[in-house]
Amino acid sequence: MKIVLVVVVLAACSGSAQTPAQEPVLTNSVPRPPPDAAVDAPVAQGVAAIAKMTTFRDELCACLDKACADRVLAALTQWAQDEARKPRVEEEYTETDMRKIAELSDGFAKCMIRISKSGSGSGSPP
Repeated sequence: MKIVLVVVVLAACSGSAQTPAQEPVLTNSVPRPPPDAAVDAPVAQGVAAIAKMTTFRDELCACLDKACADRVLAALTQWAQDEARKPRVEEEYTETDMRKIAELSDGFAKCMIRISKSGSGSGSPP
């Protein structure tokens, strides 16, 4: 009987044994901070397009002759065709975006008029 009691006590004690808590692992690395929505967010398609159009407008307005303007317009046309082939997410343009697009269009027109009126110009943007 004593043997049965000892076996039962040992069995009961062995099942309830707790494992010691693990020590925290020390490391010299810093945990990665959570993403910042303002910094890590992808650039909106409209914002990227306005930036690219601004670059083309500046290049066009820097042209002093029709050959230069034709090169810039050919690059602009190629870019626009490439963009048209890309899948798009429908995007709402803000009033500020629409104003910027209108300003860019006016800038393109003014520079084209300046270049077409004279074979050379000041080269300064509008």
